[in-house]
Amino acid sequence: MLSLESIIMLLAIGSLAGLMLGLAGAGGALIMVSLLSLFSGLSVHESVGATLMASTLASFSVFLIYRRYRSIDLKPCTYLALGSIPGVQLGASMAKLLPENQLGCMLGAILMITSIFLWERGKTGSSGCFRIDGEHGSRYLLGVPMGFTVGTISGLFGASAGVWFLIILLLVFGLPVHKAVGGSALLTSMTACFGIIAHYSYGTLNPLAGMVVGAGAIASGNLSARFANRSTERMLRKVVSILVFSLGVLMLINKLILP
Repeated sequence: MLSLESIIMLLAIGSLAGLMLGLAGAGGALIMVSLLSLFSGLSVHESVGATLMASTLASFSVFLIYRRYRSIDLKPCTYLALGSIPGVQLGASMAKLLPENQLGCMLGAILMITSIFLWERGKTGSSGCFRIDGEHGSRYLLGVPMGFTVGTISGLFGASAGVWFLIILLLVFGLPVHKAVGGSALLTSMTACFGIIAHYSYGTLNPLAGMVVGAGAIASGNLSARFANRSTERMLRKVVSILVFSLGVLMLINKLILP
């Protein structure tokens, strides 16, 4: 049973993560894992499990807001999901075999570099530089191995899937920022849902903590999602680039400084 103090702390953590989730469709999970493990009294494994449950609830809620504004393109999301669902299972099984700190530092650096690129694209208002051309379904087939890679990363680190989905939808498929954020929220929810199954089987899932954090994330995520859908493409792209850069810094701190 959670104390009142614990409930307030969990709601605050969820609210902070939800703000980023609503604006960028990503990034909330990394914040949740870090803050839960530091301040909630949960173990790291329990923090990851609670984060996956909260991400499933909050990300799907944010997706519904973007869907209401017609800011969603399901076709690339479908192909990415086909790869990410088996990928997250593989990543979870590999988690203990790879040097997480070194990989985390590399991912953090890549996020920071990508954020600079997104900022520059925001100045020009152009779309993705690696955009896939073509009119038929073959255009999207590359999404399956990309989704598998992102799912594997999510299984390894317990977070960061959303931001990679966001980057792929922006830079590879060349979607407008609003549709990329909406798609990232949907894919994050689906991937996290399958991650919950693995953590439940390992006995590292705290459903009550996950639901409380998720409640805070849903409330703030819905507000920030509405704000994002009323913003211009150029403004939202710059906001997203700042958030992605912040995620990179947070990941580096998490891997280099935090125990």
